[in-house]
Amino acid sequence: MKKILITVTSVTMLLAVLSPTTALAASPVIVNGSFETGDYTGWTLWEGNPDNWPERGAWGIAHDGDEINQGDSTWDYCDETLVTKNSPGSITYVTTDGEYLAYQLQAGPQDHRMYQDVKLPASTANLSWDMFYINHADVFSDSQYIAVRIRDPLNDEVLRLLFQTVPSDPQSILMTHFTYDISDYAGSEVRIDVEMRVNQGFLDAGFDNFVIDHDEYTITAAAGAGGTISPSGDVTVNHGDDQTFTITADAGYYIDDVLVDGASAGAVDSYTFTSVETNHTIEAAFAIDTYTITATAGAGGSISPSGDVTVNNGDSQTFTITPDAGYHIADVLVDGVSVDVVSSSPGSYTFTGVDDNHTIDATFAKEPPGWSKESKEGWDGPVPPGLDKNDKTPPGFNKGNKTGWDNSNIYGLHGLGPPGLYKNDKTPPGSDKGNKTGWK
Repeated sequence: MKKILITVTSVTMLLAVLSPTTALAASPVIVNGSFETGDYTGWTLWEGNPDNWPERGAWGIAHDGDEINQGDSTWDYCDETLVTKNSPGSITYVTTDGEYLAYQLQAGPQDHRMYQDVKLPASTANLSWDMFYINHADVFSDSQYIAVRIRDPLNDEVLRLLFQTVPSDPQSILMTHFTYDISDYAGSEVRIDVEMRVNQGFLDAGFDNFVIDHDEYTITAAAGAGGTISPSGDVTVNHGDDQTFTITADAGYYIDDVLVDGASAGAVDSYTFTSVETNHTIEAAFAIDTYTITATAGAGGSISPSGDVTVNNGDSQTFTITPDAGYHIADVLVDGVSVDVVSSSPGSYTFTGVDDNHTIDATFAKEPPGWSKESKEGWDGPVPPGLDKNDKTPPGFNKGNKTGWDNSNIYGLHGLGPPGLYKNDKTPPGSDKGNKTGWK
């Protein structure tokens, strides 16, 4: 239980603050109803009767625990000047909601008003606030009172008097919670008006926690991996109001579906609940972008995986290229351009950080008899398809059709061996393939 300490001359009174209670859920229809901006944002301040007498009263803002004594100066937010507290005693302010409250110190004959125009929700039930006051005059009267009224914002006409001190009321009250039914004005624009009229003596008061009580609902908004929904979490919506949600996919993702109260609303990027009258849920689902790599292989080998291969955005995908027996890899085209592949058998190629569609195509060539791709430099004679004339001939390779021919014993011989030539015969230096007939 919070307390406010009010000291009047030599008498100290300890005043208990009642805990506020509300019948319905509260929503800040009133702007800055607890003065947590540290000023009167949202409110209009007025003084008159007579005008131009700022020293006769002050609309101030107190922080929780602030104390003001007789003779102290305080800032008047209405006249924007310092005003002296002339009433006797001291006041220690204790808030009921948040860190700040509004107060009025009146030191002479004058009217002071604080009001705000609000559009009441269709489900409005009550207006509530917390207030204490100290009347230093002998009694309340028609010229010395505090009143809270509902007025017409167009002409300031009083529509209803909610509260007013009367002669039979006590001269001081503790910080008390007041609640009044204003459902007759639900859906209308009204002026919430607080007035202090002083003509008989000092009158001090404090105000906090102005609230319009009304029905409100919760829309629970959630998003799966790959995107966001805004606003998110438990979103409070006044009865009859609209609420829009924006759905945004992350880079590399797309909106897959939006479920409203469990039913699909489609892959929409925005959804609005209109004239809310109950609780709701909204959930956004996202999916990662995918791309297709089309993999093909010609005769003489295979590529794995093959066909249309689906790859998630940003992932890598490796393809293994395997020639059949008696074949070798002739070429690999990626998006139509020849590329190097890992030269082991089988070979491989990897797409990294995939962010688009691709193609990969492998072709193969048949190996000539005795051909070994590991060593093929210096090839002599006809060059088989897919090989280069500078490919190496492995040791012991039969350049013609003589199995086991040892080319380490042949000097300058090209092409096929002449008839009658034995595999261990040496060709003398200078021998030419054009002069080889009858060699023994």
